[in-house]
Amino acid sequence: MLCARGAVCVVARNECLSARGWIKRPPLAPPPGAWRHAMVYDESRGVVVLFGVRSAEPGETWEFDGTAWRQVETPVSPPGRTGQAMAYDAARHLVVLFGGSTATEFLADTWEYDGTTWTEVATPVSPPARDYHAMAYDAARRAVVLFGGWTGNADRVLHDDTWVFDGAAWSEVRPPTAPSPRSGHGMVYDWARGRVLLFGGHDERMDFADTWLFDGSTWSRLPTPTAPRARHGHGMAYDAAREVVVVFSAGDWGYDDTWELAGTTWTQAAPAVSPPGDGQHLMAYDSARQVVVLLGGSNVDGYWAADTWEYDGTTWAKTLPQAAPAARGGSAIVYDSARAVSVLFGGSAGHEFDSTWEYDGHRWMGIPLETTPGARVCHAMAYDAARGVTVLNGGRNITTWEYDGTTWIERPPGWLETGPRRDKHAMAYDSARSVVVLFGGYPTGGAVDADTWEYRSGSWFQATPRVSPPDRTEHAMVYDSIRGVVVLFGGYGAYADSTVRGDTWEYDGTTWTEVTTSVAPPPRCRHTMAFDSARGVTVLFGGARTPQGFVEDLLDDTWEYDGIAWTEIQSRETPPAQQSPTMTFDSGRGVVVLFGGSGATALGDTWEYVGP
Repeated sequence: MLCARGAVCVVARNECLSARGWIKRPPLAPPPGAWRHAMVYDESRGVVVLFGVRSAEPGETWEFDGTAWRQVETPVSPPGRTGQAMAYDAARHLVVLFGGSTATEFLADTWEYDGTTWTEVATPVSPPARDYHAMAYDAARRAVVLFGGWTGNADRVLHDDTWVFDGAAWSEVRPPTAPSPRSGHGMVYDWARGRVLLFGGHDERMDFADTWLFDGSTWSRLPTPTAPRARHGHGMAYDAAREVVVVFSAGDWGYDDTWELAGTTWTQAAPAVSPPGDGQHLMAYDSARQVVVLLGGSNVDGYWAADTWEYDGTTWAKTLPQAAPAARGGSAIVYDSARAVSVLFGGSAGHEFDSTWEYDGHRWMGIPLETTPGARVCHAMAYDAARGVTVLNGGRNITTWEYDGTTWIERPPGWLETGPRRDKHAMAYDSARSVVVLFGGYPTGGAVDADTWEYRSGSWFQATPRVSPPDRTEHAMVYDSIRGVVVLFGGYGAYADSTVRGDTWEYDGTTWTEVTTSVAPPPRCRHTMAFDSARGVTVLFGGARTPQGFVEDLLDDTWEYDGIAWTEIQSRETPPAQQSPTMTFDSGRGVVVLFGGSGATALGDTWEYVGP
């Protein structure tokens, strides 16, 4: 599909938008790190459904079709919560949700999801409020079965009650025997036996390793000669094609073992690769593709993962769905004009990333590579069009690398004696002279610098311009290919003079020249810039008024510089105020692409900008 020049093409809606300004791309990211969410497989629509949220915000609904995660905007949604349970009612083709908790209360509400909207179900009787319980759909008896959980009120009740939901009402079943009170257990429907199966969980004293069956009226303990280690918060799913129950990980966080139950025997599987040993992750069986899908989890450091894995009965494989990079700030992005993709690397969101992503204007693609430059933040990148490589330098890991679209290659270590070793600097590619230009930043073991370096054919050379800007860091720099000059704006100086700057400079390959304009963006640091070669203007967005970057100091303004004057641009919609986003110009489509940044939290949005 072709779009008129200057229009933003949104493939997901099969339309071209002639509106100019900022446009937020449809969310294609995987859900944020899953934390006590709930996940089931909707057989009628062939998608995995996830619901949950980590705060008091409205609940989020996500779906995964084996290729892409997408967030579903529903007209009605359950309030945000954690620790809820869900099951898929195959007879009525509905996802059923019960309970969970917020920061202030435990919940006892019942909801149903039909793939379009959520509907609250008013029942005359329901289980008491709780979270960390488990549910499974009993296909033989056409009812959802609920067991256990806990209510952390003043009484701290740990439940051992059994309830069934037939689509209209909840009713309590009082079997003569039942599993002991517990939470954090797993439950699935065992099609081979026609019964609901329960494994594990814990009370306030210990974890469990027992296995139970429920036939609709009675619980019976299943004798097993072997069993996984006692655990709770594990992932559990029933693989209908192989007629086995699959359990993965959890316990004291750090297990990475996979177990299968066939008949009465638990057997530890031995896949060559496994997901990290996390807890609180989610699992569901995709019957159409005959794989177990695993999402997220937490580790001992409290990091909530957003990875998606699949298990085919032999191997765990990390999937790279049509997604987006995780939220982050301090990454770097450039446009590879030879391959018509934007390349993003690194960044940080409490931990640093070492992943490579590419964006073709329609979707983000994670690039699996055996070798990467290593996790880093506050590095700089530029695209060397003459050689067809992305050049990366510095960051908290101070090496120089090149990426040709297939492989990252570290430049020979001999450059370390003469090349720049720093972070929080800026780089731009001078296409007229076929050199990457670097200015400023924090040298390793030194103070903020004001030096200029040039990189050509794999080697760094220090330039000696007659005039230079004052020393600075966390500035932004682009190459104006129409006028043949590098444009620099903003940043802040050394600690002795940490003034945030609002000056504009140009570098022609020989000298730096300060440009005085009647109007200019307010002084700032940690902003981002890109050169729109189709319109011949430098585009600037965001940043912080102070080096400390407090939330109240963040900016959301957009400016353009044509070599003579700066002009502030008003847009009907704009990215949120932020610092350390990354931006590049996609010359193939004629749009500026912005990703990530840090506001009150790390951001993972993708925006596109077409100037007036």
